[in-house]
Amino acid sequence: MPLMPLHAYSTMFYTCLPPLKAIERIMNHGLLAELSYDNLAILGGAFMEDMYIVELLRVSSDLRGHIRAIHMPYDELDPQRALSEPGYRRFFKWLNLARRLEIGLAVIHTLRIDRGHENALRLNLEFLEGIVEEAEESGIVVAVENRLERAWYGSSPRDLLAIIEGLGGRVRICLDLGHAHINGNLEESLQALGRHMAAMHVHDNDGVKDLHKPPYTGTIRWSLVENWITRVRFDGVLVFEVSCKGDIQTCDRLVEEVKSSPIANIQPR
Repeated sequence: MPLMPLHAYSTMFYTCLPPLKAIERIMNHGLLAELSYDNLAILGGAFMEDMYIVELLRVSSDLRGHIRAIHMPYDELDPQRALSEPGYRRFFKWLNLARRLEIGLAVIHTLRIDRGHENALRLNLEFLEGIVEEAEESGIVVAVENRLERAWYGSSPRDLLAIIEGLGGRVRICLDLGHAHINGNLEESLQALGRHMAAMHVHDNDGVKDLHKPPYTGTIRWSLVENWITRVRFDGVLVFEVSCKGDIQTCDRLVEEVKSSPIANIQPR
Protein backbone atom coordinates (compact mmCIF):
# COMPACT_ATOMS: atom_id res chain seq x y z
CA MET A 1 0.00 0.00 0.00
CA PRO A 2 1.49 3.41 -0.96
CA LEU A 3 2.79 5.50 1.92
CA MET A 4 0.87 8.69 2.64
CA PRO A 5 1.07 11.32 5.37
CA LEU A 6 -0.83 11.34 8.63
CA HIS A 7 -2.94 14.38 9.46
CA ALA A 8 -3.10 16.41 12.65
CA TYR A 9 -4.89 19.64 13.51
CA SER A 10 -3.21 22.32 15.58
CA THR A 11 -4.87 23.62 18.71
CA MET A 12 -4.43 27.01 17.01
CA PHE A 13 -7.81 26.26 15.44
CA TYR A 14 -9.18 27.14 18.88
CA THR A 15 -6.99 29.94 20.17
CA CYS A 16 -9.95 31.06 22.28
CA LEU A 17 -9.66 27.87 24.34
CA PRO A 18 -7.07 26.58 26.82
CA PRO A 19 -4.99 23.64 25.56
CA LEU A 20 -7.06 20.79 27.01
CA LYS A 21 -10.36 22.18 25.74
CA ALA A 22 -8.85 22.79 22.29
CA ILE A 23 -7.54 19.21 22.10
CA GLU A 24 -10.91 17.83 23.18
CA ARG A 25 -12.63 19.91 20.50
CA ILE A 26 -10.33 18.48 17.82
CA MET A 27 -10.91 14.98 19.17
CA ASN A 28 -14.66 15.55 18.89
CA HIS A 29 -14.14 15.97 15.13
CA GLY A 30 -12.51 12.54 15.07
CA LEU A 31 -9.10 14.06 14.34
CA LEU A 32 -5.57 13.91 15.73
CA ALA A 33 -4.11 17.05 17.31
CA GLU A 34 -0.91 19.03 17.56
CA LEU A 35 -0.57 20.71 20.94
CA SER A 36 0.59 24.22 20.08
CA TYR A 37 2.28 26.64 22.44
CA ASP A 38 0.15 29.39 20.86
CA ASN A 39 -2.76 28.51 23.10
CA LEU A 40 -0.62 28.92 26.17
CA ALA A 41 1.09 32.06 24.87
CA ILE A 42 -2.29 33.77 24.59
CA LEU A 43 -3.25 32.67 28.10
CA GLY A 44 -0.18 33.92 29.94
CA GLY A 45 2.77 32.03 28.45
CA ALA A 46 5.49 30.87 30.81
CA PHE A 47 3.71 32.38 33.82
CA MET A 48 0.66 30.14 33.38
CA GLU A 49 1.95 27.07 31.58
CA ASP A 50 2.52 24.94 34.67
CA MET A 51 -1.17 25.14 35.51
CA TYR A 52 -2.19 24.04 32.00
CA ILE A 53 0.42 21.30 31.89
CA VAL A 54 -0.88 19.87 35.18
CA GLU A 55 -4.39 19.99 33.71
CA LEU A 56 -3.24 17.99 30.68
CA LEU A 57 -1.37 15.45 32.77
CA ARG A 58 -4.39 14.94 35.00
CA VAL A 59 -6.25 13.40 32.05
CA SER A 60 -3.21 11.96 30.27
CA SER A 61 -4.76 8.52 29.90
CA ASP A 62 -7.65 10.03 27.91
CA LEU A 63 -5.32 11.97 25.60
CA ARG A 64 -2.74 9.32 24.75
CA GLY A 65 -2.88 8.38 21.10
CA HIS A 66 -4.80 11.51 20.14
CA ILE A 67 -1.92 14.03 19.95
CA ARG A 68 0.56 13.54 17.14
CA ALA A 69 2.97 16.42 17.78
CA ILE A 70 3.83 19.09 20.29
CA HIS A 71 4.98 22.59 19.37
CA MET A 72 7.53 23.67 21.96
CA PRO A 73 7.70 27.22 23.43
CA TYR A 74 9.22 29.90 21.21
CA ASP A 75 9.17 32.95 23.48
CA GLU A 76 12.50 32.45 25.30
CA LEU A 77 14.87 31.52 22.50
CA ASP A 78 17.47 34.23 22.81
CA PRO A 79 20.79 32.39 23.26
CA GLN A 80 21.53 33.68 26.76
CA ARG A 81 18.19 32.42 28.09
CA ALA A 82 17.83 29.22 26.05
CA LEU A 83 21.33 27.98 26.86
CA SER A 84 20.93 28.57 30.59
CA GLU A 85 19.93 25.99 33.19
CA PRO A 86 16.43 27.51 33.61
CA GLY A 87 16.04 27.58 29.83
CA TYR A 88 16.84 23.90 29.43
CA ARG A 89 14.70 23.04 32.44
CA ARG A 90 11.69 24.61 30.75
CA PHE A 91 12.17 22.68 27.51
CA PHE A 92 12.77 19.44 29.42
CA LYS A 93 9.44 20.05 31.19
CA TRP A 94 7.74 20.16 27.79
CA LEU A 95 9.53 17.02 26.64
CA ASN A 96 8.35 15.29 29.79
CA LEU A 97 4.81 16.36 28.92
CA ALA A 98 5.28 14.85 25.46
CA ARG A 99 6.58 11.63 27.01
CA ARG A 100 3.67 11.38 29.45
CA LEU A 101 1.14 11.96 26.66
CA GLU A 102 3.02 9.57 24.33
CA ILE A 103 3.64 12.28 21.74
CA GLY A 104 6.45 11.14 19.46
CA LEU A 105 7.28 14.40 17.67
CA ALA A 106 8.45 17.70 19.17
CA VAL A 107 8.69 20.76 16.92
CA ILE A 108 11.12 23.48 17.93
CA HIS A 109 12.40 26.77 16.50
CA THR A 110 16.03 27.77 16.13
CA LEU A 111 17.53 30.41 18.41
CA ARG A 112 16.79 34.09 17.93
CA ILE A 113 20.09 34.96 16.38
CA ASP A 114 21.09 36.83 13.26
CA ARG A 115 22.12 34.73 10.27
CA GLY A 116 25.26 36.82 9.97
CA HIS A 117 26.41 36.14 13.52
CA GLU A 118 29.73 34.31 13.45
CA ASN A 119 28.54 31.80 16.07
CA ALA A 120 24.98 31.31 14.79
CA LEU A 121 25.46 27.69 13.79
CA ARG A 122 27.60 26.76 16.79
CA LEU A 123 25.11 28.19 19.29
CA ASN A 124 22.18 26.47 17.62
CA LEU A 125 24.03 23.15 17.62
CA GLU A 126 24.86 23.57 21.30
CA PHE A 127 21.24 24.33 22.14
CA LEU A 128 19.72 21.57 20.06
CA GLU A 129 22.25 18.97 21.21
CA GLY A 130 20.92 19.30 24.75
CA ILE A 131 17.31 19.09 23.60
CA VAL A 132 17.95 16.06 21.38
CA GLU A 133 19.79 14.14 24.09
CA GLU A 134 16.84 14.56 26.44
CA ALA A 135 14.29 13.73 23.73
CA GLU A 136 16.10 10.60 22.56
CA GLU A 137 15.86 9.06 26.02
CA SER A 138 12.07 9.10 25.61
CA GLY A 139 12.00 8.10 21.95
CA ILE A 140 10.83 11.56 20.88
CA VAL A 141 11.87 12.88 17.47
CA VAL A 142 12.90 16.54 17.41
CA ALA A 143 11.92 18.45 14.26
CA VAL A 144 13.46 21.87 13.69
CA GLU A 145 11.06 24.35 12.09
CA ASN A 146 12.16 26.86 9.46
CA ARG A 147 12.03 30.38 10.79
CA LEU A 148 9.69 33.11 9.54
CA GLU A 149 12.18 35.87 10.29
CA ARG A 150 14.40 36.06 7.22
CA ALA A 151 17.26 37.74 9.07
CA TRP A 152 17.46 35.02 11.72
CA TYR A 153 19.35 31.76 11.48
CA GLY A 154 17.10 28.89 10.45
CA SER A 155 15.03 30.68 7.82
CA SER A 156 16.82 29.13 4.84
CA PRO A 157 17.20 25.49 3.74
CA ARG A 158 20.98 25.94 3.85
CA ASP A 159 20.84 26.80 7.57
CA LEU A 160 18.73 23.75 8.36
CA LEU A 161 20.92 21.40 6.35
CA ALA A 162 23.93 22.69 8.30
CA ILE A 163 22.13 21.92 11.56
CA ILE A 164 21.23 18.40 10.40
CA GLU A 165 24.82 17.74 9.38
CA GLY A 166 26.22 19.27 12.56
CA LEU A 167 24.04 16.99 14.68
CA GLY A 168 24.81 13.90 12.64
CA GLY A 169 21.27 13.52 11.36
CA ARG A 170 19.78 13.27 14.85
CA VAL A 171 17.13 15.93 14.11
CA ARG A 172 14.43 16.10 11.47
CA ILE A 173 12.70 19.08 9.87
CA CYS A 174 9.21 20.53 10.17
CA LEU A 175 8.71 22.64 7.05
CA ASP A 176 6.34 25.50 7.74
CA LEU A 177 4.84 26.18 4.32
CA GLY A 178 3.67 29.67 5.23
CA HIS A 179 7.12 30.71 6.46
CA ALA A 180 8.81 29.30 3.36
CA HIS A 181 6.28 31.07 1.11
CA ILE A 182 6.97 34.45 2.71
CA ASN A 183 10.72 33.89 2.45
CA GLY A 184 10.44 32.90 -1.21
CA ASN A 185 12.06 29.49 -0.75
CA LEU A 186 9.15 27.04 -0.68
CA GLU A 187 10.11 25.07 -3.77
CA GLU A 188 13.80 25.09 -2.78
CA SER A 189 12.90 23.88 0.71
CA LEU A 190 10.83 20.98 -0.58
CA GLN A 191 13.66 19.84 -2.83
CA ALA A 192 16.52 20.38 -0.38
CA LEU A 193 14.87 19.24 2.85
CA GLY A 194 12.39 16.65 1.63
CA ARG A 195 14.16 13.52 2.79
CA HIS A 196 14.79 15.09 6.21
CA MET A 197 11.20 16.14 6.85
CA ALA A 198 9.12 14.58 9.61
CA ALA A 199 6.28 17.09 9.36
CA MET A 200 4.84 20.10 7.57
CA HIS A 201 2.91 22.99 9.05
CA VAL A 202 0.16 23.52 6.51
CA HIS A 203 -1.46 26.94 6.20
CA ASP A 204 -1.68 29.82 3.72
CA ASN A 205 -0.93 33.52 3.54
CA ASP A 206 -0.53 36.42 1.10
CA GLY A 207 3.25 36.06 0.80
CA VAL A 208 3.80 39.00 3.16
CA LYS A 209 2.17 38.33 6.54
CA ASP A 210 2.08 35.09 8.52
CA LEU A 211 -1.72 34.88 8.51
CA HIS A 212 -2.23 31.16 9.20
CA LYS A 213 -5.16 31.01 6.81
CA PRO A 214 -6.73 27.78 5.52
CA PRO A 215 -5.04 26.21 2.49
CA TYR A 216 -6.18 27.60 -0.89
CA THR A 217 -7.22 30.96 0.59
CA GLY A 218 -3.87 32.73 0.04
CA THR A 219 -1.19 32.74 -2.62
CA ILE A 220 0.74 29.50 -2.00
CA ARG A 221 0.92 27.36 -5.14
CA TRP A 222 -0.75 24.29 -3.68
CA SER A 223 -0.32 22.18 -6.80
CA LEU A 224 3.43 22.31 -6.11
CA VAL A 225 2.94 20.98 -2.59
CA GLU A 226 0.38 18.34 -3.59
CA ASN A 227 2.55 17.04 -6.41
CA TRP A 228 5.60 16.86 -4.16
CA ILE A 229 3.70 14.92 -1.47
CA THR A 230 2.43 12.33 -3.94
CA ARG A 231 5.66 12.10 -5.94
CA VAL A 232 7.90 11.35 -2.95
CA ARG A 233 5.16 9.51 -1.05
CA PHE A 234 5.68 11.69 2.00
CA ASP A 235 4.71 9.70 5.08
CA GLY A 236 5.33 12.30 7.78
CA VAL A 237 2.70 14.40 9.53
CA LEU A 238 0.73 17.15 7.83
CA VAL A 239 -0.17 19.50 10.67
CA PHE A 240 -2.91 21.91 9.64
CA GLU A 241 -1.76 24.99 11.52
CA VAL A 242 -4.69 27.31 10.88
CA SER A 243 -5.54 30.02 13.39
CA CYS A 244 -9.11 30.82 14.40
CA LYS A 245 -9.82 33.65 16.82
CA GLY A 246 -13.61 33.57 16.40
CA ASP A 247 -16.28 31.85 18.46
CA ILE A 248 -16.20 28.08 18.86
CA GLN A 249 -18.86 27.43 16.23
CA THR A 250 -16.91 29.45 13.66
CA CYS A 251 -13.76 27.50 14.49
CA ASP A 252 -15.68 24.21 14.24
CA ARG A 253 -16.75 25.15 10.71
CA LEU A 254 -13.17 26.06 9.82
CA VAL A 255 -11.94 22.64 10.95
CA GLU A 256 -14.52 20.96 8.74
CA GLU A 257 -13.60 23.23 5.83
CA VAL A 258 -9.93 22.29 6.09
CA LYS A 259 -10.82 18.64 6.66
CA SER A 260 -12.59 18.60 3.27
CA SER A 261 -9.83 20.47 1.38
CA PRO A 262 -7.85 18.74 -1.40
CA ILE A 263 -4.59 18.58 0.54
CA ALA A 264 -6.34 16.84 3.44
CA ASN A 265 -7.64 14.23 1.02
CA ILE A 266 -4.72 13.46 -1.27
CA GLN A 267 -4.99 9.95 -2.63
CA PRO A 268 -2.04 7.69 -3.50
CA ARG A 269 -1.13 7.53 -7.19
